[in-house]
Amino acid sequence: MCIRDRIYPRWPTIHDNKLAFVYDDHLWIAVDGEACRLSSGLSVRHPHFSPDGSSLAFSAEQDGNEEVYRVSVDGTGLVRLTYTGADCRVVCWSQDGTKVYLESSWRSCVDEDRLWVVPAMGGALEAVPWGIEANALSFEPSGAGVLLGRHCGDPAVTEWKRYRGGCTGALWVDHHGDGGWAKLNPVPGRGNLGCPVWCKDDRIYFVSDYEGTGCLYSCDSDGNGIQRHTAPSDFYVRNLSTDGDRIVYHSGGELYMYDTRTATQTGPVIVRTRGVCIHRQPHSPSPSEHLADWSLHPEGVALGVVARGQAFAAGVFDGPVLGFNDSASTKHLLCAWLADGNRMLMTQCEVNSEYDLVVHCMDGSRPPRALNLDSEVLGRPHCLVVCPSKKNHKQLAVLVNHKGDLVLVDLESEDIAVLDRGRHGATVSSACHTNGISGVCWSGCGTWIAYGFKNTPTTSVIKVCDVRTHQVHTVTEAVLEDTDPCFDPEGRYLYFLSSRAFEPQPDHLHHSYSFPNAQRPFALLLRKDVADPFMPELRPPGYDPEEDEDEDDFDSSEEEEDEPDPIEIHFDGIKDRVLGFDVPAGRYSCLRAMDGESVLWLLEQPPAGVDEDEEEPGVLEKYSFCKRKAVTLLDDASDLELSMNRQVMLVQTSDDRLRVLKAGQEAGDESEDDQEDEEEFGRESGYIDLDGRITLHVDPVAEWEYVYGEAWTSMRDLFHDPAAVCGEHWERCRRKYLGLVPRIACRSELSDVISELVAELGTSHAFVEDPETEQELQGKPKVPSRIGGEFSWDPVSYTHLTLPTKRIV
Repeated sequence: MCIRDRIYPRWPTIHDNKLAFVYDDHLWIAVDGEACRLSSGLSVRHPHFSPDGSSLAFSAEQDGNEEVYRVSVDGTGLVRLTYTGADCRVVCWSQDGTKVYLESSWRSCVDEDRLWVVPAMGGALEAVPWGIEANALSFEPSGAGVLLGRHCGDPAVTEWKRYRGGCTGALWVDHHGDGGWAKLNPVPGRGNLGCPVWCKDDRIYFVSDYEGTGCLYSCDSDGNGIQRHTAPSDFYVRNLSTDGDRIVYHSGGELYMYDTRTATQTGPVIVRTRGVCIHRQPHSPSPSEHLADWSLHPEGVALGVVARGQAFAAGVFDGPVLGFNDSASTKHLLCAWLADGNRMLMTQCEVNSEYDLVVHCMDGSRPPRALNLDSEVLGRPHCLVVCPSKKNHKQLAVLVNHKGDLVLVDLESEDIAVLDRGRHGATVSSACHTNGISGVCWSGCGTWIAYGFKNTPTTSVIKVCDVRTHQVHTVTEAVLEDTDPCFDPEGRYLYFLSSRAFEPQPDHLHHSYSFPNAQRPFALLLRKDVADPFMPELRPPGYDPEEDEDEDDFDSSEEEEDEPDPIEIHFDGIKDRVLGFDVPAGRYSCLRAMDGESVLWLLEQPPAGVDEDEEEPGVLEKYSFCKRKAVTLLDDASDLELSMNRQVMLVQTSDDRLRVLKAGQEAGDESEDDQEDEEEFGRESGYIDLDGRITLHVDPVAEWEYVYGEAWTSMRDLFHDPAAVCGEHWERCRRKYLGLVPRIACRSELSDVISELVAELGTSHAFVEDPETEQELQGKPKVPSRIGGEFSWDPVSYTHLTLPTKRIV
């Protein structure tokens, strides 16, 4: 049995010699330092002892929302008190121990919290008529007074540290319980405060950081005579609770106690927990549910996969699986096969270190080679594309980092250079769309790089860069958005997507027009002597273009080994040589040139309503220049990748499954019954059995340290004010909170540590969210369904609703 005394306890509460707290998302109760667990299967928050100390009320998440529960201190008699479908937080008990007060946004259409009360033995909730945004409540121990707090959360993580905005904590007191509320102003200026409690010495205790650090303060019941009871330290005082005489709180992963009778502080209070911490145990999650990146072999015979920071390579449908995970502290983000088909390039990051590129050999002939690139230039790669040419045995790669820099890397000489810098756009949105540079692609000869470039906040253009001279050319006019360029394999055209198809459609409700679909594929003629690809050729009677396509089918035995000559581009007047595909305007993506006669793309289906989450799966289409029309290959596709020889395609479906097929092949879509059949995986259907062939080994303890470091570096690299995160202060913050990571026992505790770290930045819109729960991963809704009905008004008073008289829906 594991015994731990260096734990990360939260939300302590006290009664006589009993101390309860939350650790490992479970409720624990300790007597004389020995703790035993009272909960199982619940993610517990905010416990509070009843006035007689016989029971504990707490909030817990089991079905996706936090509801209120009650349990005896011996672990028996667990009762669920609320079924709201909205998050509830226990605030306190009534003085007689018959009711539990809680905070919830239940029945609010604008997500406003207010206080509710529920009988401790179960029953209907009643609203407390003390206004919205009230989240703290305490009663005068020896009188009828009531203390009410608005916006009185945890100053360490609510809003941000040293917050001075309009939502600072406010205290109100009703001295006689008759509704005569008066506002208290114990904190000078606009200082924040939280966690107020009313103790037996007739003083109100709370946490405030108006002097710089969250400390324990008190004032009299009129809000005067403020006193500080704890010295400033590196960590905030958090989540006060009291039995009237003693106050318990946690700070820096330790429990502390303050006795109001003697004005003395005790701590750290050592408690020992016994048992196995389930969330710290290694486990094997599903690779398909944590898929981060993939890369198709140059000839389409193998697949590289990155899932949950672990990299693998395997044959598409059979063969052994190779893992490239030497250490639990090493994480990968992106992968890409090199043109020789025997090496793979990956982005790699060690715990508390910077990103680097690593080359792995599939045959094991050479050990992995880290390039040790300049981290200031490399940055945080978010898009990685390798050169398809093997000419002169020189291997190049280009990437886009978090700063929007287009970076060229020579994998042999390990030289690195910035080709272009993005200026506009969001920070990080997807793997290949960062800071105004998107859709990076190479020409088949390895001489040119094309990419979308956001030249203004509202427009983007296509740029082409010569990797020999690093000279950049803009090749399209800025109309709206030009994205997703790709080169014709024969070097004649540069295809791209552009929002320049202005086809207004009338609105059926308003007398106006809109442009729901403005995007269409276009072809850019790279040379002046290139023919119009949409001009019909003269054909004799009885000619069938499908016969020519069948004759041109790929035969691996006839594949030419010669490298293509460098593409020639005439930049003079190139912006005028733009021709549109004769297809309807729509929402296109993933434009790929399959060969000189056909192009692939995804056509996104418009949503049925305003909810983007209900968007229909995309459609994979193939456009033939010979037939001058597009045909549907797959009815379900969300992403597309072609092998370097353009003979194999990898498709990601809307349910995140991977499917490898012959490029341009029309494949049937399985029914739901077939999708549940294990025999669907294989060459016939093209589906890849990731869960059956790849095993992830996750060590949560090692992963948490990496996640913490990644959160710190993300804020350092992406924060809007570089001066705030580039000095010694941010480095001290990293070291300070890193010491708490070995204490934690579950993912929510890690989020709590990171929340304290991020709150040091003193800014809004910087939040930490826990990853998806198992219920959400399995498709279970977080908010339960609710019953509705058709109601009728009371015909007498016209002021009340009767029970549903027509039907329940």
